[in-house]
Amino acid sequence: MTERPWELVESPMYFRCILGNMTRADTARAVVTARFGLSGNGARPNYQIETPNGMRLSYLGSSHAIDRHAPASGYEESQLSTQRFTYTDVQTLLAGCLRRSR
Repeated sequence: MTERPWELVESPMYFRCILGNMTRADTARAVVTARFGLSGNGARPNYQIETPNGMRLSYLGSSHAIDRHAPASGYEESQLSTQRFTYTDVQTLLAGCLRRSR
């Protein structure tokens, strides 16, 4: 378990896929946020996208598909980062990942 799994991600495509899922969830042009799962080794953490109206979409980090086994209420709070990342924040994570991969 790691407290900052987004710092362990080595694949820029991982962050690009999160940005795509955030765009799809942003149907009302409101601010959506992403939170990262804290369990596992951090290579491709599961994540949850949250909308201002309370919708929570849980995704598998390995495939970026909806996690059909997650509760409708989303992942357990204790298993998610307390930090919420906006679209711009995830773009910044992508840029950092690209810099590290050079």
